[in-house]
Amino acid sequence: MRQKELQVLKQLRDDLQYYSKKCLKIVDKNTGQLVPFVFNRAQAYIHQRLEEQKRKIGKVRAVIVKGRQQGCSTYVAARYFHAATLQPGTTVFILAHMSDSTNHLFGMAKKYYENAPSPILPTIDKMNERRLEFKHINSSYGVGTAGSANIGRSFTLRRFHGSECAFWEHSGDIASGVLQAVPDAPDTEMIFESTANGPGDWFHAKAMAGLAEEGEFITIFVPWYWQPEYRKTPPKGFNFSEEESELMGLYGLEPDQVYWRRVKINDTFGGEPWRFKREYPMTVEEGFLATGARLIDIPLVIEARKSQAHDLVAPVVGGCDPARTRDRTVTVLRRGREIIRWKKYDTMDEMTCAGIIADEIERYGVLKYFVDVGCGYGTVDRLRELGYGCVVQGIHFGANAMEKEIFTNKGAEMADAVKRWFEEGGVNIPDNDDFQADLTVMPPLEKKGSRGRLGRVSKDDVKKDFGKSPDIFDALSLTFAFPVASRAVENRIKRAALDVRRPGSPLMTVRDFNRVPKQNKPCVHNSKFDIK
Repeated sequence: MRQKELQVLKQLRDDLQYYSKKCLKIVDKNTGQLVPFVFNRAQAYIHQRLEEQKRKIGKVRAVIVKGRQQGCSTYVAARYFHAATLQPGTTVFILAHMSDSTNHLFGMAKKYYENAPSPILPTIDKMNERRLEFKHINSSYGVGTAGSANIGRSFTLRRFHGSECAFWEHSGDIASGVLQAVPDAPDTEMIFESTANGPGDWFHAKAMAGLAEEGEFITIFVPWYWQPEYRKTPPKGFNFSEEESELMGLYGLEPDQVYWRRVKINDTFGGEPWRFKREYPMTVEEGFLATGARLIDIPLVIEARKSQAHDLVAPVVGGCDPARTRDRTVTVLRRGREIIRWKKYDTMDEMTCAGIIADEIERYGVLKYFVDVGCGYGTVDRLRELGYGCVVQGIHFGANAMEKEIFTNKGAEMADAVKRWFEEGGVNIPDNDDFQADLTVMPPLEKKGSRGRLGRVSKDDVKKDFGKSPDIFDALSLTFAFPVASRAVENRIKRAALDVRRPGSPLMTVRDFNRVPKQNKPCVHNSKFDIK
C-alpha cells in the first residue's frame, strides 16, 4: 500500500465518525433513499461522551436515556459493526426488546456490510438470520430478543448493546447475566439504551446511579428537541400558552418546535403532557415520571440551576441526612436563597459524620445545623460533646409540625417549605444532574386522615419508585426545619433582653435559650462566611 492509502485506512480504523460518513449507508427517513451515515446532533453527543469515558477508564459502560427515534440504535450498530469488522477478536451481541426490533437491528448491520467498500470488509464465513461470523479475524456480530431471564449467562462478549431495555421482561435478571458475560477488561463495552418506561425498574435505577456517579456506568441523556425533524410550522396568529413561552425561554426552543410539541400532546397523547414527557423528555427526570404531578416543577429547578444570584447577608444553615441501609449521607449548606455547598458520601459512621459537620460549622460559619435523628442520634450526641450543642439540633421527620393543623408531621412541613422556596423565585442551586433528580422526583403532598392535613409520601415509597432514597432533597429540607435569624438579629434580641429586667419577660426566654452550657465551648466561628 502507498503511504496515503495507509493513512486513510488508519483514519477509517481510528475515527468512527469519518468511517461512518465514508463507508456506511442508512435509509433517509424523508426520502427512503440510501444516504451516507452522517451523525446527527444526538449521535455526535453520544459518541463524544463514550469516547471521553473510553479515554478515561479504557472501556465503555453507559446507560443512555433518550426520546423516540433519535438514532441511538443506529449509532451503536455502526459503532459495533466497525469494531467487529476492523478489530480482530471482537464478539458483538445486540439484545432487543421484541423480535421485530431484533430483525430491524440485524437488517441494519447487513445493510452496512452490503454497501460498505469491499476492501475494508472481512469475508463472511457464516451467516444466518441472527448472526454474522468472520472466522479468520475471530470476530462475530449477533442479535437476540430479550425473553428468558437466563439469556446472556453462557456468553463471553467484548461488545454488548441492550436496546430499549426498559421494556424487557426480566430486565434485572438479564442485565445481571450480561454484566457477567462481558469481562472487566480494557476495550470492552456495555451500552444499555432506552426510552424510559416509568420509575422503579432496573433501567431507571441504573440511570439514577449513573447520574449520582455510583459505579462505573455513566448516564447519557439526549433531549427530544435536538432532532431537526421534530418541528411543525404554527398557523398564523397562533398563541402560545404561558407554559410554552416559559419552555422557549428555559430551553431556547423555537416556535415550530413548541407547536410540534403541542400537536403531539393533543393528537398522540390525549392531551396529557406527562405522557408526552415520558416519550419525549426534555430532562432525564421527565422520562421517568409515573404521573404528571411533582412537588417541585421541573422548570423551576432548571431555572435555579442557571441562576448566579447570591444571598450574602443571610445566615448559613446546614442540613444532614445520615445514611440508612444502602443510602448515602448528604450534607447541604444553604445561605438564604442559595446553596453554597453540598456533599454526598457513600459510606459513613456516626463519629466520622460528626467530624465532617464540625468542620463545616467552623469553615462556613454555620449558625444552625439540623441533623435527621432517624439514624443520626450518635452524630448529634458527639457534636454536643465537642461543644456544638448551641448550633446542632436533631430533627425527627415524624415529629409534630409547627403548624399542626396543616401538616401531619415535621417532614411534610419541611417539604412544603422547600416547595415554597422554589416558587418564590431567585433560587440558586448547584448545576448538577444528581441534585436536580432528587428534587424533581418528589410527589406532591397528599391530604391524609379525617382532618385532611397534608402529608408526605413515605421515604420507602419514594425509594421504591425512584430507585434510591431522595437523600439530597431530605438534606435540603432539613435546612428549613426552623426559622434561623442572622447574627445581627440575634445580637439585637440579646441586647434587648439584657436591657429588660422585668421578671417573667418573654425576652428572658430568648436570653436563656441562647446561653451556652458550661460544659460546652463557646460557639465562635471565625470565617469569611460569618454574618456579623
